[in-house]
Amino acid sequence: MIAAQRDQVVGGYVRELDDLEFSTATYVTQAFPRHFHETYSISVVEQGAGAVWCEGTNYILPPDGVTLINPGQVHTGGITRRGTPMQYRVLYPSVGLIERLAIAPRSATPAFRVPSLVDTDTARRLSRLHRLLPDASRSLERDELLIDALARAFTASGTPSVLQSGRGSEPRGIRRVLEYLHAHATEPISLTALASSLDWTPAHLSRAFRKHVGMPPYAYLLQLRVAIGRRELANGATIAAAALAAGFADQSHFTREFHRRTGATPGAFQALVANGSPDIKRMQDRSSRS
Repeated sequence: MIAAQRDQVVGGYVRELDDLEFSTATYVTQAFPRHFHETYSISVVEQGAGAVWCEGTNYILPPDGVTLINPGQVHTGGITRRGTPMQYRVLYPSVGLIERLAIAPRSATPAFRVPSLVDTDTARRLSRLHRLLPDASRSLERDELLIDALARAFTASGTPSVLQSGRGSEPRGIRRVLEYLHAHATEPISLTALASSLDWTPAHLSRAFRKHVGMPPYAYLLQLRVAIGRRELANGATIAAAALAAGFADQSHFTREFHRRTGATPGAFQALVANGSPDIKRMQDRSSRS
């Protein structure tokens, strides 16, 4: 149950994504009158229940309820009844951003076919994306999640997503991307900037990278960063210093990814290095060649 007794809203913007606005809200009393947005409005209810009117139909949104409102589409929104709290996340992508990502056909303004649905998969993808939006240090992962979540939202509404093909040789382009990731592994990297350097769309780059490499670009980047952090630990760095040197924004993220990819915590790895374990020596040798 939501403990909040008053309306609360926290939000922000991602400037490099065409000023993508997002917010998290807990409403206890708020009910919006009929209105519209110049952008798309995509929201997901995480707790409680919401109510939406659009195009003559009333919708009740339980947890995992999603609203998919097109630019200029008149609608309402808010709680189902006063005193029944609702917690939800919403983002407002522009038409330009959708077209730039090449998620939907360009022949006309892409449009959702239904304003509301209940879909756990779509809801979870949107929530995961939303939680990552404020973290500028994970821009590559953010861009991948954005494409994935928006494409899923269009598909769930009945509008097929279209990943436009890029120009040029895919294998040659992917090699360039790999070279860039290795050379700039500890720096913030944008999927949009990488795609632009190849004259591809971000969606095409994400799909081509998975096809030719076998994993998403951000997962590959994380592997590189963990290898860098592991070398730093082997050379005597503290966990915090190793995380920073490897390009992680915080120690907890480094620790989580290190354990996920090596099977040991950074602290356990340090202890093994201190004890001169031959297994760790072999791990260091492999890291130095990555």
